[in-house]
Amino acid sequence: MRPEISEFSYGFALVNELIGLFKRLGLRIYEAPVFPTLRAEAVEGYDVQLDIPGCPLFLQFKLSDVLTRGTAREVQDGLLTVPYYRFHLRTAPKSRQHELLLNLRSRGHLVSYVAPGFHSAAQLNDAFRKRRVGRRSFWLDPLTIAPLLDHREHYVAFRDLRRGILRSQDYQVLSGFEPETLASQVVSYLQQNPRPFGKGIGGLAQDLEATLGEETGPFWVRDDRQIDAEEPLSHQLSQLRQIAIAARLHFDATFLVVQRPDREFG
Repeated sequence: MRPEISEFSYGFALVNELIGLFKRLGLRIYEAPVFPTLRAEAVEGYDVQLDIPGCPLFLQFKLSDVLTRGTAREVQDGLLTVPYYRFHLRTAPKSRQHELLLNLRSRGHLVSYVAPGFHSAAQLNDAFRKRRVGRRSFWLDPLTIAPLLDHREHYVAFRDLRRGILRSQDYQVLSGFEPETLASQVVSYLQQNPRPFGKGIGGLAQDLEATLGEETGPFWVRDDRQIDAEEPLSHQLSQLRQIAIAARLHFDATFLVVQRPDREFG
């Protein structure tokens, strides 16, 4: 059964909840806009502070199909019982997304798949109202999955939000994690990377370009806003926006920046 919710509504609800989670830890989360519209944003810098540490975070939101029949493959193989959920990974030859996310994660950046353990609008509304969207989702580190280089169908099936199954030619048991684990990873990243975020944007852009490879070409696109604005975007903010565009177009991921505005790490 196909999901009754949209990727946008799920992503909005999840990020809104992450804002609260990080706020309780004294952190703020920002999303670099792909299509900013206000001229003031060219001066205000999208709210991201370039002079304090920042942790880049890439999330790929997945939607989950719900399986309810006893004829489902995982039921027949004795791996799961109904109902359970399933989301597909985008792999060769149709897409390089899993390969790209895996490559980016291997470079030390925080990257995660996240899929809802629900499928209806009523379930999303209930989770949002009770602030349980993240806890009712399956979080998966791409590093737990080896490169998928064959042309088979690959998907993740789960019933337990902390244990999933990768299906391709065979199956592999996967470990999910909780949103609090992600928050701990962010705190550790900020402690281990105390330099101002602005000084690392160029390196992050280079990592994305290296991940995409020469066959894709540079991911920079023409920024008409810089031509029209009275005060053009700084080079760093322009790079930040380009990273957000590349994340969306090539990785199908939302690019977030997490910071602790009150002090620097040292």
